[in-house]
Amino acid sequence: QFLRSEKYISDYNEVVSLGTRNSQTRTADQTEVGIFWGYDGAPKLGVPPRLYNQVVRVIAIKKNNTLQQNAQLFAFVNYAMADAGISAWETKYYYELWRPILGVRQGSPTTRAIPNWLPLGAPADGGGDNFTPPFPSYVSGHSTFGSAAFEMLRLFYGTDQFQFQFQSDEYNGATKDSITGRVRPNRTRSYERFSQAEEENFLSRIYLGVHWRIDQEEGRTMGRKIAKYIYDKLT
Repeated sequence: QFLRSEKYISDYNEVVSLGTRNSQTRTADQTEVGIFWGYDGAPKLGVPPRLYNQVVRVIAIKKNNTLQQNAQLFAFVNYAMADAGISAWETKYYYELWRPILGVRQGSPTTRAIPNWLPLGAPADGGGDNFTPPFPSYVSGHSTFGSAAFEMLRLFYGTDQFQFQFQSDEYNGATKDSITGRVRPNRTRSYERFSQAEEENFLSRIYLGVHWRIDQEEGRTMGRKIAKYIYDKLT
């Protein structure tokens, strides 16, 4: 039913517009956002939970946390991300929604097939061409993990407002881009709110062309609910 819905048509059009490898509508900043939040298992970068732990570490340092506060915060965040992973992957294999690379190439009753369509792809970082993760699309792991972490930060500190900067290992002056073959420059992005960083993380997977918007929306809802449940149980 979803493949016949207006929502699917909208998500399809968005990812074809913004997630195509040589997109004419995706801006340079959107491309940077897509790669910045990558961490798709490349050597020396790891997977999304490492990324969000790095973000939490930056915030904990700027907040001048005590040792006890750090122990609580990192435990809470990682409890939430552990359950987020379980919930996300159970959902992925229950619904088995195809990734954009299949959905766009094959088409559907309501969308045209583009047989040679190629997404920007998850960054392989010198280990081969960019790729689409080899497991179902719905819900997004990045969105579920990330929203669990950012919701826990909001709950732990009692606010969404917090200015911070973060440098991703995708843009650290050492990681090589697989498409251009060049080392990416140092890039630090600035945020005024936890939700601003969460939104970038949310959008990044659409810009890479590896997720539909619905994957991000439902992953965000799931991650936030999991964080709230765990926080309430532990406090």
